[in-house]
Amino acid sequence: MSTTLFEQGIQDLNFTFIEESGNSGVLLTNNYQNLEKALASPDVLFALETAKSKFNADAVYFRFFQDGRASVPQLYIFDFTQRSLTEAEKNRIHVQMWNGYQVPAYLIIEKFSVSIFDSREKPKENLTSYASEIIRLTGTAIKDFKAQSFDDGLFWEEQDEKKHFKFEQSATKDLIRGLKQVYKSFQEESGLNRHVALKLLVQCLLIKYLEERDEDSASGYFAGTYFKRNFQCDNFCDTIRKGKLLNLLDQLSKDFNGKIFEWDKTTETEERLAIQKTEVIHLADYLDGNIQNSQYVLWRLYSFSHLPVEVISSVYEELLTDSKDIVYTPEMIVSTLVDECMPLKSPKQDFKLIDVSCGSGIFLVKSYKRIVQWWRYEQWLKHGELVKPPLSVLRELLLKSIHGIDIEPDAIRLSIFSLALAILDEVNLDPPTWGKLKFPDLSENIVTQDFFRFIISEPGNDFALVIGNPPFNLQSINGKEPDRTKFFKNLKNKTGYKTEISIPDENPALHFLVQSMKLLKQDGLLCLIQPSGPLLYKDAPLFKNHLFSKYNLLQVIDFTKLADKLWGRKNVATAAVFLQNAAPDAEAVLHLIGNRTFSNSNRLFLEFDRYDFNFISKEAVLSNPYIWKANLLGGGRLGQLIDRLAAMPTLGQFLKEKVKSGNWKYGEGYTIGNKKHHADFIQHMVSVKPEHFQESGVSKTSIETEGYFEAPREKSKEIYLKPHILIKENIGKHKIPIDFLTQDAVFSHEIIGIHAPESEVELLKEVYQLFVTNNSLYRFFILVTSNRVLVGRATAILKKDIDSLPFSLDHRLLSTSLAEKILIEDVLSCQLSRSQNQFEDTAKPALVAFAEVFCKTLNSVYQNNGKSFQLFKIIDAGKYYAIHFEYTADETMPEFEETNNLERYIHEIIPSSKEKGQSTSIQRILKIYGKDRLILVKPKHQRYWLRSIALRDADETFADYVKARYYAEG
Repeated sequence: MSTTLFEQGIQDLNFTFIEESGNSGVLLTNNYQNLEKALASPDVLFALETAKSKFNADAVYFRFFQDGRASVPQLYIFDFTQRSLTEAEKNRIHVQMWNGYQVPAYLIIEKFSVSIFDSREKPKENLTSYASEIIRLTGTAIKDFKAQSFDDGLFWEEQDEKKHFKFEQSATKDLIRGLKQVYKSFQEESGLNRHVALKLLVQCLLIKYLEERDEDSASGYFAGTYFKRNFQCDNFCDTIRKGKLLNLLDQLSKDFNGKIFEWDKTTETEERLAIQKTEVIHLADYLDGNIQNSQYVLWRLYSFSHLPVEVISSVYEELLTDSKDIVYTPEMIVSTLVDECMPLKSPKQDFKLIDVSCGSGIFLVKSYKRIVQWWRYEQWLKHGELVKPPLSVLRELLLKSIHGIDIEPDAIRLSIFSLALAILDEVNLDPPTWGKLKFPDLSENIVTQDFFRFIISEPGNDFALVIGNPPFNLQSINGKEPDRTKFFKNLKNKTGYKTEISIPDENPALHFLVQSMKLLKQDGLLCLIQPSGPLLYKDAPLFKNHLFSKYNLLQVIDFTKLADKLWGRKNVATAAVFLQNAAPDAEAVLHLIGNRTFSNSNRLFLEFDRYDFNFISKEAVLSNPYIWKANLLGGGRLGQLIDRLAAMPTLGQFLKEKVKSGNWKYGEGYTIGNKKHHADFIQHMVSVKPEHFQESGVSKTSIETEGYFEAPREKSKEIYLKPHILIKENIGKHKIPIDFLTQDAVFSHEIIGIHAPESEVELLKEVYQLFVTNNSLYRFFILVTSNRVLVGRATAILKKDIDSLPFSLDHRLLSTSLAEKILIEDVLSCQLSRSQNQFEDTAKPALVAFAEVFCKTLNSVYQNNGKSFQLFKIIDAGKYYAIHFEYTADETMPEFEETNNLERYIHEIIPSSKEKGQSTSIQRILKIYGKDRLILVKPKHQRYWLRSIALRDADETFADYVKARYYAEG
């Protein structure tokens, strides 16, 4: 078969066409329904359909992942090799791509050039060209292009400094900002009640969606005929300007059913009159883009034909309520969780699910679309064609499968609205369909109700899935969250609400988690986003043991490191927990860590590499409180080190004994608070303020002027007397602040004091010196065991963190091996600061240090008969380093080499890798084994070449050799 100019252009860019499932590459969109069965996985089929039918793209680049996830379309490619690219066509493509945002970037291939565009770049207003290329290639630059950087995802991480592909520029973020301004201005100008204004705006969005969808269809029935026939108006905005909006809503309510457009004539009389106010005509100005002020939505930039329904749902964050408790769940997270719970390749029959805090319905919409895809995929398997479901099927699937509750009536209205859009997104809107279009009445499926009252009504346990993002706080009253303990006590007294186990901090999200399990049928699945602190990292053994011994924990996807990136104004550590309504089995639990990669931080798609996958035994889930934090900070040997240190006697135990038998005193300083108690032993004393207590020690003192305190600490007031050790409750940038004072000094509760009588001052000095000597070890221990650092407040710690520090006057027990020192240094340097340096390229001395640790670790087992693993060569392969190790008795002198063809080098050094079909397609991390040699290939980023990672790589290599009975030839 001859290759077209377009196909040749794709190959010239060094992309490959997909020939077997599992390999990243390009597929053409023409004739996609006749794709070979081997390639036609459902995710590929639907992605090709979307690219062709909605965006008229000519090819799609798919990235496949080694971790078993579904392939992800990452580039659309447009063919202009046989026709000229006009500015109008270029603008049309960019507006569609920005609105639809199916892929982060797209390519336009012309006869003699290739251009790459950022799909998130907002179309430039009032300019001839709506977008400019981020990369333009001509001549030899085309053939020099490294398409492989898309296979491994490194292309996106290189964009951080170039300011491309940022979430802030996306249509999602821009539409939310714009609608917020529209809502605020419209409400002020119309004088409508905020709930009435919101309901009206939501209804108008749906009508605008109907109109624009139909404008792009062949019939133009709704956009043209409907308004003229019923209201003698040219379009929707004309209907508003002529004061016929209420008439239109009544007519739509009659024609389309579902109560979506309804304004009840008996209960909403006042609201109906308000809608007829003259000021309401301003809605038309917003909706057709006549408002030129840049603070408003310029509607001409938006295309509902391409804007995903999930984006519309995101108005919840900004429009639904002024409450700061409301958080919009990023579409990237929703898609991932739905994929995990409802795999596209595994269609289910009679699948019933519920979102117990549905908000604007983004989880319901995504789940409903998946159920529709299941139906379509089964039809394709039977008939070889991706047909659209008839309206009757769409209604039936929705009513049978989708359920949701929320305490906010406006949220329920938005959920129903979003599901209506989802139906429209799945149907062909030809004239016969318009006549039959009736939205289903979801009043029994999507209901306004307090979950805690809903659950005691015994709603049944026939759901296959509970999914969603429940609130982490109680509904605010006058801007303040009610007292949780009192709230649940009153709820119990009034309704009989109760839980089987005490909930840590009475956290509402954990209440949702525990109670939602009652809704599941046997073997049903729960997937809820939870605050990771109380669920994983806080010391709540009774709660965790109850939950994880009663139900089968399958996996946890941990977003703790992305706390400040995912949740808008919020900075909250979260994790998605997957619990099965079944007794725990023997399978290990996957703890998957979302790291601060460019893709994750900017919500392109979730990026994971091999080091993010950690597996925990069911026994460790129940018995090891620190395993989650150890994984968060790197995994591997960290858990073993923490287990050893946690088994030692503690500083708290030592001090408790000294308080009991030696007249020592130990505790936090005073709290001013309500100033209830007078304390003359504090007033006028030398005082150490927290801000004057630095890592170098106490820098200055002052005189305490306060005389009254909530908690002066009178029973332990000797902590203010010399000699005493002061420890600040802060992990510090380089060390925990500590000082030994030989003068009396008072201090506040952010500081801990340890006092000893003069007769034991030498022992007190020994305690001080031991703490100073082991400051790094203690910082590390607190970092891995604290439920605050990296989870809650960044650097503040608690007295109990100091209490739990391993302690022994036998200094040898606190000594650490070289491997343990490496772990400690890397955790403190990389994890605590969330250092971006780990994404910078590694210097060659660091590579040599990596290799030394790697070889030393393996040689502790395999050095034999003079032979040992040795560093042979470091290869610079562009975006990768490859380190070549030899197992030899000869003394090697490491060499440095550059290559632009790493695959050829590997096949020359280890020919059997090619002969046996071993893939050398580099997906971030690659190990190639040969006879007496090993090549390790990874990106240049520092985080891949830390010495602690060398330990983990060596341990995994050892496991590989053991599995292969010591050694695998080829």
